[in-house]
Amino acid sequence: MDVRQWSDQWAQASQIPAGTAAALRALAAGLADAAAPIEGSFTAVGGALGEALTVMDGVAEDFRCLSALLENADGVNAVTALTRARHDTLELAANAQRMLGFLSDLDQSSVGLEHLLATLSRIIGEITALATNAKVQAAQIRTTSVDFSVFNQEIDRLHGLANSTTQQASDRLTALRAAIATAHQTANQFHADNARDLDAIGARLKASLQELSARRATARDSTRKFSARVSEISARTAQCIMGLQAGDLTRQRLEHIGHALDLLAAMLEPRAGAATDMDWLAALSEERKAALLAAVCDLQAQQYARTTHDFTAQIQGLRGNLQALARDAEAIATDARRLFLNEGGDRSFVGAVAADVDRATQLLNSYRQADERIREQIILVSDGFAAMKRGVTAINSIDADMRIMGLNTTFKCARLGEAGKALGVVAQELRACSRRTEEASRAIAEAIGGATAQASSLNDHSARDHESAAELTACMADSMAALGGLEGEQKRALTGLTARCGKAATLLTKTAQSLTLEQRLDAFGTDLAERLSTIIAIAPHHASVDSVREDVLRMLEGKYTMASERIIHDLFADGDAGPTAQADDVGDVDFF
Repeated sequence: MDVRQWSDQWAQASQIPAGTAAALRALAAGLADAAAPIEGSFTAVGGALGEALTVMDGVAEDFRCLSALLENADGVNAVTALTRARHDTLELAANAQRMLGFLSDLDQSSVGLEHLLATLSRIIGEITALATNAKVQAAQIRTTSVDFSVFNQEIDRLHGLANSTTQQASDRLTALRAAIATAHQTANQFHADNARDLDAIGARLKASLQELSARRATARDSTRKFSARVSEISARTAQCIMGLQAGDLTRQRLEHIGHALDLLAAMLEPRAGAATDMDWLAALSEERKAALLAAVCDLQAQQYARTTHDFTAQIQGLRGNLQALARDAEAIATDARRLFLNEGGDRSFVGAVAADVDRATQLLNSYRQADERIREQIILVSDGFAAMKRGVTAINSIDADMRIMGLNTTFKCARLGEAGKALGVVAQELRACSRRTEEASRAIAEAIGGATAQASSLNDHSARDHESAAELTACMADSMAALGGLEGEQKRALTGLTARCGKAATLLTKTAQSLTLEQRLDAFGTDLAERLSTIIAIAPHHASVDSVREDVLRMLEGKYTMASERIIHDLFADGDAGPTAQADDVGDVDFF
């Protein structure tokens, strides 16, 4: 018999329709079917929650390990190495600029030296002309008392030696200027290609160092704050566990409703051979049965509505707490990524620092290669100035010999009188040239001394920079090793943490989405309310519940053992507390 046929019978009959007992039993069975998934669903939720919490147990330790990595030996070594690398890189960049100044000064000194050598060369040219003239004059003197053959030989030797020595000094200077130009060009090329980058990378290393230090401080602070997040997670977990009790409570309340419907069905149509303490119900008059039927159905309709209302609120609360736990898991992963990844989020921030160090290392290698080429030229310049100094010493010796030779020649020509007058004039000119040669040589020697000091200073600076670059290269290697180790450990730890958080978040989210039991109960509640409302609306004497109060109490006595059922008693009693059972050793007992 369907609901419409059954309702028609209720409308047409003064007696309770025959199909009412079967309808009540069908409702009780349907209620059991609707409530059946509750236990399994909540068991599954509890299992998923337990699994998620097991996963989350390792997250806190992962986070602490991640933070602690910045404080371990690799983290400390990275900070130390970066501090030194930043200082040395900036210093090398400044030195590269100063090197250009040193080489420019040295080039200017070589230009001045070239002018002095040109002056000396002109004087030597004059000596050559005087030597030729002296030989001509000496050949015209006809006397046996004075021999000018030694003079002729010596004048040839001295001016030849002066020529060759001066030419040699000039050639050396040309080679030196070429070496200086090569060194200057190499330094200029490095400066154009890398020096600005080296300066910039020094600034980036400074920024990386500051970021690394800031991240270490933030990690320490985040570790302290993490305990507060753990407390929040614990509180939500406790709320979830409390929410799981809603399944048992709801199932018990639905079982009470179903049992009450079964009792009504047994009152209307007792089962043969069924032993029950409710035989008195069958003995009631039809009118009293109808009133009791309506009153109890009214109570169960209200109880079902209250139960589903409470269950929906509890399900929503449990779902909200599960979703909040999922968000907590995602937030932990987000915090960890923000703390330990670069701004782009595509790699560890330690890796970004390592990239700066690697770039600085490449530039440093370029610097060292350029420095090697510059040093080779500087050594050539230093050796060349030393050789030029020796050449100037030789010119001074030639000057001395030339002055002595000129003085002797003058004395000889004086004894010859008018015959030696012309040669004597030439000898005087040779002595005058010798003095000029001496002055030029002295100026050249001073210039060479100044240039040699510049070259020596440049060599010393270059040697120190070369050593600093070598030490910095080793420091960079240590820094890269430390950063590489740190990045690898952080990557493994962060991957593990985000995987745990992702797994927990996915599990909790799916579990929350699967909690749709209230929809099932709501759907069944529509049918239940329709059927029960038919009975409640048509049954006679329904408005006078006082007439069946004792019957209701007797029928349901001992069937409701939850304090929450007081609300049913209040609804039934219309604010009258009525009789209730006393508390026993199980807890506060209420029949309704």
